[in-house]
Formats: sequence, C-alpha cells, structure tokens
Amino acid sequence: DDDGQTWSESATKLISPCYAGFNGSNEGACEPAIERLADGRIWMLMRTQSGFLYESFSGDNGATWQQAMASRFNTSTGPPNILRHRNGWLVACWNNCEMPPRAAGQGVYGGRDALHIAVSDDEGKTWRSFREIYLDHRRHDNPASTGDRGTAYPLGAYDAEGKIIVLAGQGAGGRNPIIVDPQWIVEKEAFTDFSDGLKQWSVYKQHGPAKGWWRARAVGCELMANPADPSTRCLHVRKADDLPADGAVWNFPNGWKGSLTARVMLRKGSLGGSISLNDRMFDPANDYGEELAVFRADLGADGRVGDAVLQPDHWHEVTLKWDLKLPECQVMVDGMPAGKLSLRNATLNGISYVRFRSAAKEIDTAGLLVGSVRVSIDDPYAPPCSPQDQIAHEKRYIERIVPFWTKDS
Repeated sequence: DDDGQTWSESATKLISPCYAGFNGSNEGACEPAIERLADGRIWMLMRTQSGFLYESFSGDNGATWQQAMASRFNTSTGPPNILRHRNGWLVACWNNCEMPPRAAGQGVYGGRDALHIAVSDDEGKTWRSFREIYLDHRRHDNPASTGDRGTAYPLGAYDAEGKIIVLAGQGAGGRNPIIVDPQWIVEKEAFTDFSDGLKQWSVYKQHGPAKGWWRARAVGCELMANPADPSTRCLHVRKADDLPADGAVWNFPNGWKGSLTARVMLRKGSLGGSISLNDRMFDPANDYGEELAVFRADLGADGRVGDAVLQPDHWHEVTLKWDLKLPECQVMVDGMPAGKLSLRNATLNGISYVRFRSAAKEIDTAGLLVGSVRVSIDDPYAPPCSPQDQIAHEKRYIERIVPFWTKDS
C-alpha cells in the first residue's frame, strides 16, 4: 500500500492438489498472475499440476485470499498471464492443453506446443476466443536433448494502437514476440484448405522410449495432391507404419454454439477414422483426444457416419452442428440429416478444436483425406459458471482423467 516500498507476506496459504502419476513435477500451486477487477478485488490465476489453472480472490489488497480452487481454465502445466486491455477486456494467456501420458512410467515433454488467448468483456463472467496465438514452430521436430522448449511463460502488454503484444516461449529460438489484433480475437469464422501447408495444424506423434523428458517425435499425416484436383492439396490421415495411427489437430474460435463442415474422403480399403470436437488441445496421436472429446463422430470402415454412408474415393461434406445449451450435436452429410451425437464429456468453455484420427490398429495406407474445414460460430461466449460448476467440473476430471495417469505410469 506504499507503491512497493515495503512488502509483507500474506498469512494465507494457497495450495492445489498433486496426484500420483502426473507427467511432470508435482510442485503444487506456483507462478501466479494477478489483475484487479472493477469491483476492487484482486484476481489470481496459478499454475498447477491438477489439470486446471487454480484461482483465488482477495478483497483486501492481497492481505488475505480466498481458498484456491480450480478455475474454468484447463491447462497442462505452465504459468498464466493476465492483462487489462485499454478497451476494458481481461485478457488471459495460457497453455490450453492436456498433458500427454507418461511412457512406461517415464516423463514425456508435452503440453506446451500451443499458447492460447481468451478475453472477457464482463470482468471474467464470460469468455471467448480460446485461440492459438503461438503454435510452436518446432512441434514436429525431435525435442532438443537438453534444455527447455515450448510456448509457455507469456508476458502481455499492448501498444499505442491497442494491439496485444505477448512475449512467450522457451529454449533455442523459442522466445518470441507475438502481435495479436483484437479484431482477430473476436472473429467467428475460420477456414483452412492447406494452401498454407501445415502452418495451422499439428500432426506430430511421439514414439519409442522416453528418458529424461525426451521422447522422439515423427510427422504423421502428410499433404498430398487432391485426387479430384491435383492443383490443390489435402491431408492424408492413415496408419502407414508401426507407429501410432495418424492424428491431426486444428484450432478455431471458441463456440458454445456453432457448426463445422469438413470435406472428407474415405479411401477404398480404409479402416475408418473419427472426427472429434474438443475444448482444448490434445496431442494429435494421444488417444485421450478421442476418449475425452466433447462430441465425436466415428467414420466406419464401411463408410457409415451416423445414418449416412460415405462412398469410397468420393468427396463428401460432413457437418457437425453443436449447441451446448441442449446439449447435442447434429450430423449432416452433404446437406442431409444423418443423426445426432450425444455429449461425451462436459465442458465449461465450449468447443475450439477439431481432430481427425485414423481408427486403424494395423497398417492402413488407404486412410482418409481431409480437403478443407470451415467453422462458423453462432454463440462465441463461454457462459458464466458458478463455484459449484467449477467444483463439479474438477470432480469429473479427477474421476475420468486422473486414473489414466497411474495406469499409464
């Protein structure tokens, strides 16, 4: 209370749980970020190893704090940053990622391949965007044998024009400034057709033994000429070798209600695949991504998608229209209804990722092709959630996900 001339330690101890088998160092709550809210309280977000950023509030300028609890923000393990923009927004940057599992009990680097941003225009009640602002340019390479890497440790500010500047990243070539246009943050449309290669996509897969947090990575899906139009490219998702089946992950503006249309082709002889809608980033070949999807549409080896059948070696448009108020997801194939998907896993934040995955357990060089993906968001706001909602959400995580950690260890 004297402009930083003197300091006193709060008597409050803020803690978070640690669970056996976590793929990382169980250090508890640490590396916090703070910002003052309009009502005078101070809001704190903390790094943890519990699957969430933890949060606490102080109503007396930091002298005492409420008991820390899981916030609405999923995370791997990395510190957040909170910024008050000049337009009034609260701006949060963090790794909205799920940690990969250990490999035979050994730690594996992960959970920091993408850095995300979300903004609130009502003092943290609702949030939107959840977009990748930094996708590690080294994500498809083998990790460095020593040292750190990833997109974590963000520091945010804004310039004279109101653009947001975030400095983030670790390791050689990893610490970089990211300039973010506020208009881009609140966009409600997104499109990808691989005309810029794999710049927007993650297609790596980890394999082999792990040692000292190092595990080999390989590029899975590959771009190939479109069979119907060789002047364009598409993504080939298959299982071409003894490594895990291919997966591909793409981020888009968050939506509580929206639609996604993917142009897909099942090749003759394909063993099938799936399209999953997720609320955070899972490594492309991590089976958690399918198991923990908010909605998932399976593409059968026989071409069946819901009530429709895809003809082999033909392009089809598969549309997923979700509304988390209901909650349900309608499936359409080439504009015709093909059934509904039930909610698989609840989310507090909406949907911001799609993942395509081969279902093959044995060699499948046919696989499936992805030509383009288009997303349109009708409701971009993750709605308010109460402390009870957050407690219930954390309980689901503990019951559904934490047991995987000891299983994989």
